[in-house]
Amino acid sequence: MNNLHGFGFEGSDLRRYPAARYVASAAAAGLLAAIPPERVGLDGQYDHSGLVKRVDLALRQSLGDASVAQLEIAQRGKVVVFRGKSLDDRLVRKITCLALAIDGADWVEVVDSARQPQVA
Repeated sequence: MNNLHGFGFEGSDLRRYPAARYVASAAAAGLLAAIPPERVGLDGQYDHSGLVKRVDLALRQSLGDASVAQLEIAQRGKVVVFRGKSLDDRLVRKITCLALAIDGADWVEVVDSARQPQVA
């Protein structure tokens, strides 16, 4: 049995049918060609942390480097997590709206470490 079982090439000699080699690879390429939107990087290729990089770029272009420097940005699947100290409400609204506008972001979490209870 070869790897083309079910395609009608059972027991056939693949040297006689060179096109048969490409049936399985074309089918596999079609299944793997779609990249989840949260994994698309800046260059359009697969990137495990692509959503974070695209959100970071959008924030830097919109708000400037100084506003983004106080934030730590992380990704958990389709969730964008912002961490920072003393985040004002206006900044939180802006970063939330900008992050949710990026393809692949479904949810935003904001963690203000100044408002979190400190554990000794």
